[in-house]
Amino acid sequence: SGFVSFAFHPQFSANGLFYTIHSEFVGVTPHNLGTLNPPLPTSIIQHSVVTEWEATDPSANVFSGASRELMRIESPHRFHNLQEIAFRPGAQPGSPDYRLLYLGSGDFGNITTGEPEQLQRLDTPYGAILRVDPLGGSFVRGGTTYGYGIPPSNPYA
Repeated sequence: SGFVSFAFHPQFSANGLFYTIHSEFVGVTPHNLGTLNPPLPTSIIQHSVVTEWEATDPSANVFSGASRELMRIESPHRFHNLQEIAFRPGAQPGSPDYRLLYLGSGDFGNITTGEPEQLQRLDTPYGAILRVDPLGGSFVRGGTTYGYGIPPSNPYA
């Protein structure tokens, strides 16, 4: 558990935003604590967490600012959870992918726990590349409000 990856927003020098992924061991917890997952048939032992950080002064050598949790995904295993996080490096202002955040999601140990069918479901983030707009407002799914936008061009939005 711990730090996994980070990405600077394409306009970091102006807005001070960057994003991190870390994992947290949580023991055996109840399902659906404001996460993206539907109920799973197995115990949850870890969460993958995406955090947005806003530096008060992007040019400072020491961080000072605020943060907010952008996303939390439950995991039945400690391996292959959220992995990489990135903005498309070649995207220019005005292009459809500019400012969209990509998240590489592994199998979350569902193969190891005997639940490989979780990877074929369209209602889980397992085994997918997630594309979100961190500054695109919020949306509601299943009674939970999420603090990021879903680009309308996402095929399974």
